[in-house]
Amino acid sequence: MFLTLIFSAAGHAYFVITFPAVVRQFGFGDLQGSLIMGLSALLLTISEPLWGLICERKGRRFAILIGAIGTGVSIAAIAAVYQAGQLQWLALQSLFTAILAMRLLHTAISGGLIPAAQAVVADLTSTKARTRGMGILGASFGIGTILGGMLALVTGGENLIFGFYLIALLLLITSVLLWSKLPETSSIQRMNQGAPLSIKNIAPFLITTLLSLLVYSLIQQVTVLRLQDDFGLNHDASIKFSGGIMMLSMVAMIFSQLVLVAKLKRPPIYFALGGGSLAALAMAGAAWAPNQQLLLLSMVILGLGLGVLLPGNLALLSLSASKMNQAKAAGLNGFSKGLGMAAGPVIGASLHAVSVQAPYLLGAVLFVGVTIMLRSYRSWLPSHQHHDQ
Repeated sequence: MFLTLIFSAAGHAYFVITFPAVVRQFGFGDLQGSLIMGLSALLLTISEPLWGLICERKGRRFAILIGAIGTGVSIAAIAAVYQAGQLQWLALQSLFTAILAMRLLHTAISGGLIPAAQAVVADLTSTKARTRGMGILGASFGIGTILGGMLALVTGGENLIFGFYLIALLLLITSVLLWSKLPETSSIQRMNQGAPLSIKNIAPFLITTLLSLLVYSLIQQVTVLRLQDDFGLNHDASIKFSGGIMMLSMVAMIFSQLVLVAKLKRPPIYFALGGGSLAALAMAGAAWAPNQQLLLLSMVILGLGLGVLLPGNLALLSLSASKMNQAKAAGLNGFSKGLGMAAGPVIGASLHAVSVQAPYLLGAVLFVGVTIMLRSYRSWLPSHQHHDQ
């Protein structure tokens, strides 16, 4: 299952990294390219809660198998459409429509993987091991993102289509393994019974996801601008240094998720509070960094903080929902993530126009707010969870 998540994340990263070049290769306008990206992001935000409901009704195995097979097929379909475009088998407008349709298909089908995987982790882990399980889950996306970036570096523009077919093949191989090895981890009859999901119980953790991803996507938007406007780097140097910042930050996040969370073995609230505090300090340091090297250090610290905050928050979210509502809660968390990722770049660009420090200061304030909110998390938890904590 984790291999499937890694390859799915690699496919997403590979598409996002290479798509701007594809847009110009085929002669699309930048607005058309942004339309494909925007609509697919919106569909993912909507599809994850829907897949959460489907997962509870049809089972975890059903959602994961459909997600794995469908993601592999849709990525292969994207490659085939690209190939048709290179061979000029499709008119420009038909090519645009085909790429949009395949990307939307890919987004809609892959939206079930995260809610179902989180539900499986919740089914198979004890209360004490929940944070570690969520940490491994989060690390799989980070590893996949790095692999997708590395594949884009290796294939470049000349072997772009080969990269898509390779990812599709890996996903279809893991689909065969899932089909033969993955059991249903919770009784479907049981999943369709029980009390409905209480939004009040999970609200602070949905808010934490929204604000954390808002800040992270905000940083991605303003880093290049900060390097150019504040530190005087040129176009090429700012892009390369920004890429290095994002890569090292992701590596730090994976290290936290796989090593720190596993070794420290503390209740999830400690990870959530510690990660939120560390992220707030990192953002404050980034705001007043006098050079790009200290900005890089601050972003690495941010990666370490998010690497313990997010698994701790996911574990708290899981513990606040009943066994019958794990996928629903995960789907709503995906909706919060999508909202944060959509709002972050807009807010970041707007604040950067006012001050180069403003986006980072907002991030520090938001992480302080998250930490304060999570300190009182027990008031949202059902009474039977207090003893577990």
